[in-house]
Amino acid sequence: MPLIDHMVHAKWIITGEAHQRILLDHTLLVDKGLIVNIIPSAEARALYQARCVDNLADHALLPGFINAHTHVGMGYFRGLGCDLDLMDWLNNYLWPAETKWLSHDFVRDASLFGMAEMIRSGTTCFNDMFFFPEAVAQAADIAGLRGFISMHVIDCPTAWTQNTDESLEKGLIFHDNYHQHGLITPTLTPHAPYSVTDESFLRVLELAQTLQIKRVVHLHETKTEIEQSMAQFKKRPIKRLFDLGFLSPDLMAVHMVHFKSD
Repeated sequence: MPLIDHMVHAKWIITGEAHQRILLDHTLLVDKGLIVNIIPSAEARALYQARCVDNLADHALLPGFINAHTHVGMGYFRGLGCDLDLMDWLNNYLWPAETKWLSHDFVRDASLFGMAEMIRSGTTCFNDMFFFPEAVAQAADIAGLRGFISMHVIDCPTAWTQNTDESLEKGLIFHDNYHQHGLITPTLTPHAPYSVTDESFLRVLELAQTLQIKRVVHLHETKTEIEQSMAQFKKRPIKRLFDLGFLSPDLMAVHMVHFKSD
């Protein structure tokens, strides 16, 4: 009788496959860190022994959750300037704190803290937008999480870079170091329409197409963002990005809580 590392007997296994197939009274077989099979529990008990056995008689077992938008390295700033308008919070609280405190080590340690919370909640993959991508990637490697990690672009000085040129230069180094990593997928992430120029959006688009990588952007987060765009560009942010050719299936637009046309 084969000996494997781990058997998990569950009342239900939610596979995540098409048509939401749910398996009743099945067992997950794990060996050397890999899922090797999913079979009926009676069959598993007859055919296998395991070093560790979990009996989840009243539980559902399902694939890990995906957190589609994180700033995982910001965890240590939690509670800073609560219940404020976005631009007030960014300009007067968050960005000054980041300028003062952010470093590679700060972001790595804060990311490890955030990843521990994700693991506790069942999250195994995340899509991050932040500075010091190598620090986030190092934390993900330690935690064993899959991460889509940003080459972050913003047209103002930060603790990581001073301008778009430096952001793209450092981003390319990150991409070269991690694009073949088993857990890490680099992405290009211009911060938002209110913090990135048309020229920078086009540079990001060209580079993303050349490298064949995904893009992420904050979009339509607040009414103020839309009002500012109408005043400056005579168009809503999403129309501006459409006119630049920036909208495509390779773009993930996050937040988008103000999307009505009126």
